[in-house]
Amino acid sequence: MKIAIDASRTVQSQKTGVENYSIKIIQYLLAHAEKIKFTGQIFLYASNSLPAQWRNFNLHGLKIKIIPFPRLWTHIRLSAELLRDQPDVFFEPGHVLPFIHPKNCVITIHDVAFCNLKRLYPKSAYFYLNWSTRFATKYANKIIVPSQATKKDLQKFYRTFENQIEIIPHGFDNLISADKHPRKNRILFIGRIEKKKNLERLIEAFVIFSTQHPQWQLVLAGGDGFGAKEIKATAQKIAVAKKIFFPGYITEAEKIALLRSAKIFAFPSLAEGFGFPILEAFSADLPVCTADIPALREVAGDAAKFVNPYHVKEIADTLNCLANDENLRQDLIHHGHKQVEKFKWEIAAKKTWEILTTIQN
Repeated sequence: MKIAIDASRTVQSQKTGVENYSIKIIQYLLAHAEKIKFTGQIFLYASNSLPAQWRNFNLHGLKIKIIPFPRLWTHIRLSAELLRDQPDVFFEPGHVLPFIHPKNCVITIHDVAFCNLKRLYPKSAYFYLNWSTRFATKYANKIIVPSQATKKDLQKFYRTFENQIEIIPHGFDNLISADKHPRKNRILFIGRIEKKKNLERLIEAFVIFSTQHPQWQLVLAGGDGFGAKEIKATAQKIAVAKKIFFPGYITEAEKIALLRSAKIFAFPSLAEGFGFPILEAFSADLPVCTADIPALREVAGDAAKFVNPYHVKEIADTLNCLANDENLRQDLIHHGHKQVEKFKWEIAAKKTWEILTTIQN
């Protein structure tokens, strides 16, 4: 059997949730294949060098193909390779299926936030996201989603079939043990700086919060996304602007340092398909204030304080509560540790492998 996998997202310089998912799911798929002594072939395609350790798996049929191309890599270069190699099944960990693809395709669609929040996206971005998702839902035999929320959205906006979608929650193994250094009076957000993350309302809530907690800071860490300029402009106009920091895209080491130094993690996003930052906050002993939306309910369980993401005062009141109530903080931290244990990459990879190896007609 020939299994082809698009590994291009693993070489992105600035990795976010989808890129980190791609790295982990491919790594654990290879580990599973090694464990069961898979005798077929696995093709990994990318435009740049892949992690060197992936070549160390004891898989004689593993073929890593680096195929540089300046533009439209997925639709032109990857399509050409798939046409040449003729795999039995193709796995796309992102949401963009190449024009030319095998009969049997499996794709992961992480969310369709652009459908629910169309006004927050530039027209060109919305058009491409909508087109590529519609194309994928039409031609993919199986669609993997990380949550029930994403499944419902796909059925609502793209009328996908019930048996076409498989819910496989992402795994988590990036455990961040809290060190013994004292934490700072700091509220932390990690994620792309974009409109859908609801950061303008978080900033407004921080203004209210600051009236009772003047020594606290708000750190919004992440690379720029749609609407980043407006969000930063909002922060610059308010009275507590000097207490709000945008460190930009952060490395893994910088992320760990921030998680260990903060006292509260805030993630009031308007739409998500999963929520890796919440699990990272749990593992770093941080109490979490997050949006009461379906996907984040699934990820956080009973280990977070949920707020209506459109109510600024409710966000502010919850942050205030987490800052003042040490018993509540410790209770949430305790439940957070238990919640993290529910998400295993080994399980996600095994379920994904079962789909890839049983999809053939």
